[in-house]
Amino acid sequence: MDALALDVAGSISRGLVSKFQPCLPEDDERRLVAERLLDVEGATRATWGSPQVV
Repeated sequence: MDALALDVAGSISRGLVSKFQPCLPEDDERRLVAERLLDVEGATRATWGSPQVV
């Protein structure tokens, strides 16, 4: 997981993503939020462009 995505996930309002979320260590919670709420691959493609297919 991208470090920037984890930082952003840490700053997102703490809505409940999973019923187990309150039981997770902070790092695991940030990873869960990032995976569920952020489109890291899509943002990377939008920023850097998709690879060209020849």
